[in-house]
Amino acid sequence: MNDADFPNGCRFAGDSCWSDATPRQLLTAVGHVALTLPSPRSFSFLGLNTVRGDPHRDEPDAAFSMWGSVLFGAYGFWSEPREDRQHVDWVQSMLQSAEPLKVGYYVGEADRSVKPGRARECFSPSAWRKLTALKEQYDGQAGARGRKAVNPARFG
Repeated sequence: MNDADFPNGCRFAGDSCWSDATPRQLLTAVGHVALTLPSPRSFSFLGLNTVRGDPHRDEPDAAFSMWGSVLFGAYGFWSEPREDRQHVDWVQSMLQSAEPLKVGYYVGEADRSVKPGRARECFSPSAWRKLTALKEQYDGQAGARGRKAVNPARFG
């Protein structure tokens, strides 16, 4: 994907998840929703993880710790505010259809507003423990960094 895939001036909803399913399994799971594409600018994708040989190897000092063999995402683009619900619902339906096959969410694009605990699913368990411990140590009262960064009480 590149800048041309993300049109300027559009309203946007997006979400993505990691999976260890085969592309065929993911396409089978989401196909019925994908066919209801709400606009010609909206799209979904599957990307094979060619960056990391073992997606489940836990890196002891890495916050970017949630991986799978396939990255799946859905992106809605539209112009009119009256179309918000239709496009957001489509993106959420795409991810709900992939839910049984996901291993976690891509931290750079996960929609944390969908459900409590979503942020936790963007990190390996050991990375989440370290992040919450660091937050408590250095920002226990959510001072200048705000409560949205890593807040165990809010994001579970």
